[in-house]
Amino acid sequence: MRAPLLTAQFNVFVDGGKKLLGLADVTLPNFEALSETITGAGIMGELEIPAVGQFSAMNFVMNFRSMLDVPLTFAVSKAYHFDLRSAQSYEETTTYERGEAKERYSVRGPVRVINHGNRAPNGLWEASIEIAVRRVEHYMDGKLLLEFDPLNDVYRVNGQDIYAQVRAAIS
Repeated sequence: MRAPLLTAQFNVFVDGGKKLLGLADVTLPNFEALSETITGAGIMGELEIPAVGQFSAMNFVMNFRSMLDVPLTFAVSKAYHFDLRSAQSYEETTTYERGEAKERYSVRGPVRVINHGNRAPNGLWEASIEIAVRRVEHYMDGKLLLEFDPLNDVYRVNGQDIYAQVRAAIS
């Protein structure tokens, strides 16, 4: 069994493998289910009911220490394909041997915000680019763990089609 430790390192590539320069960190999409609060006879108070496969708008944020070259070439409202490839350190729980798992996030969508950030003498440039997520995939050691594409009715987790019953009911 593997005990996860930390992210050893990562790179972000855009459309065809061009490495982004000056990237500091990223914020991955947040899966927040749309929900309704219900109350009434037979319910003691309120229940929060999350909808199957329905989520709030998602964003993918890349923070930069510099806006030199690559970040300035993005256009607001134009869609891009980003690949975040990371090495996830782990330790085997029986042998205590350390290893690196290959993790990959693939995110597609249009640029929503380009924040040219703050500047100060002898300081880093706190700039960012925010992507409105249209499709996200998450892989670990080549295995697809998550696939989400709201415009094409796709929501799969660990190979299970979470949205299958909903699609079947409305077709």
